[in-house]
Amino acid sequence: MERLRDWLQKVGKGIKEGCGLLGHGLCRCAKATGSGIKRATCAMGRGIKTLFCAIGRGFKRPGGCKGRSVKGTTIAILALSGALLFCMGLILGLLISMRRSEVDIPVGPDSPQVVYYRNGVLHEGERSPSFREADVKELQYDKEKMTYISHSQGFRLDLPPDCEPDFTLAEQLVRFTSSMGDIVISHEVVPEGYEAESYMAEYVNRYLLEQSYLDANRITLYKNAKEQIRDLEVQVIALERTPAPGSEVKQNAYVYCYVFTEPMSFYRILFKAEKYDDALIKQVYETLYSFSQDVEVRGVPKTVTNYYPVLPENWSEETKALYEQIVSTDKIMWGAFITGGVREQNRAGVEEIEELIDYDLKVLLEYGCHFDPFPMEGMQTAYEQGKIVEFTMHVSSVMNENLHEFNPALEVLDGIHDETLRQFARDAKAFGKPFLFRLNNEMNSDWVSYGATATLNDPDVFIGLWRRIYRIFEEEGVNNAIWIFNPNNNSFPPQNYNHMLAYYPGNEYVHMYGITGYNTGTYYKVENNEKWFEFEELYDAIHWVSEPYFSKFPWIITEFASSSVGGDKPRWITDMFNTITKYENIKVAVWFNADDIDPRPEKRKRVARPYRLDENAQTAKAFREGIAAFK
Repeated sequence: MERLRDWLQKVGKGIKEGCGLLGHGLCRCAKATGSGIKRATCAMGRGIKTLFCAIGRGFKRPGGCKGRSVKGTTIAILALSGALLFCMGLILGLLISMRRSEVDIPVGPDSPQVVYYRNGVLHEGERSPSFREADVKELQYDKEKMTYISHSQGFRLDLPPDCEPDFTLAEQLVRFTSSMGDIVISHEVVPEGYEAESYMAEYVNRYLLEQSYLDANRITLYKNAKEQIRDLEVQVIALERTPAPGSEVKQNAYVYCYVFTEPMSFYRILFKAEKYDDALIKQVYETLYSFSQDVEVRGVPKTVTNYYPVLPENWSEETKALYEQIVSTDKIMWGAFITGGVREQNRAGVEEIEELIDYDLKVLLEYGCHFDPFPMEGMQTAYEQGKIVEFTMHVSSVMNENLHEFNPALEVLDGIHDETLRQFARDAKAFGKPFLFRLNNEMNSDWVSYGATATLNDPDVFIGLWRRIYRIFEEEGVNNAIWIFNPNNNSFPPQNYNHMLAYYPGNEYVHMYGITGYNTGTYYKVENNEKWFEFEELYDAIHWVSEPYFSKFPWIITEFASSSVGGDKPRWITDMFNTITKYENIKVAVWFNADDIDPRPEKRKRVARPYRLDENAQTAKAFREGIAAFK
């Protein structure tokens, strides 16, 4: 009896320890990390081994001791029970470890408040969200700061505690707004073939570091320095623009931080505030010193948008009817740019092309700068001849040349040219007939006055311009303009902060989506590595990039053409007509019927890119035969 009592005490102690292990496993499983599954599996294996050893010992002992078989069997059963309890704890720990991303995170009295966003949407509930194939952002708030943790990119940093996040474009960039100002963060890669230092100084930041540009646009450069912050190389550029008197623009101080995490990749952290002062500087360096890549990468960055046209309530009935006609047409409406076709009322030039291709053009393309008057007579003449005008306004006074000097886009942003724009709007209203209005096309490029490259590397300047001019049109009662948002098919520079989506002004400001893709030919093959592209190559790529975001808009190819240098232009035209109908969103297509000239003096204005459809009899024949199917 005494030995039986000792044995029972030992079994009881074993069960107690097993239960303790079970409780300990439940506590620890909530903190499991990526190695939790491995550790739990190994422990489970050891538990199973212990189980079978115990069973073996329980059945071995009675076989060698006469009269103790019942007792041995009891020992084996109790040992089995204790081992099962142990293994249950391990198995439960394993299962919870596998779902570690969905377990409640214990928060102590001194722990920060934790908020999660999954795929751009605030996560509701007490559990943290699943990381599987998702973009999870974590925000930890305390009194002094907000810690932003990007699980999909594997980094963290500290920001002001009152930051409001915008993760809509998380694949390209994220934005935070606070009482201090805006902070925009993006991960960037230096393109292959470039050296990082020269790429940044001579291309990305060339205007910010050009003294003539700074002086002409009332910009003061406070800092341009490379610094070692912790174990990372960081370049900091700080500047401030002096706005025009009465300007509504509040954020004129910029601090650009380039955190090089690898030789050819970096994080761009842009701070924008009302003024460059000690508070801004303090925040910049608190953020930089907090930057860390000690976060396990889980999930993938995702952009989640819901872009669709919000049509103006004040549109005229005729404008509504035209828009509905464009949306519902099952045959593409063809147009062209004919030099002087609208403003100079070059009716002869239009008729010549129409006769050549045996097709009455539905759309005529015209250009103007922000200070040019509304071409009333030309617009009226075009309307009377049954043409829809696609009017393109460029906020530029230098025709997108000499970008390293004065930039009128910043003055327009400040409101200096409001009265000129108001007069244009009043005349547009007086015209009264519907027209397509394309403002500042190809903005995500490096050759225009109103893109980020020439406007402080900040796409928000473009958005500010767009919304300002749109508001002026509204205030002047314009009810006949259909607005077209028209980025370039590729971004230059090819950086995430310069992505076309960074320029989108908002659903209530856009009615059509414009696309542009030229086959530029190979004239500049040596200088620019130009290549010949077939129509389908170009527009498959454009469709792939654009369709996920702009499928709810009617599309217009606002201008396009093919050069004849480097390939077979007539065949290109034939293939274009045979292919274009596969892109169901395209409702209007406008051929650019003019030539691009080589601007270099030594080339004596040689034609670099012959785009004309009437370049020769073969190109005209190909166009006439192709467009016949759209009559």
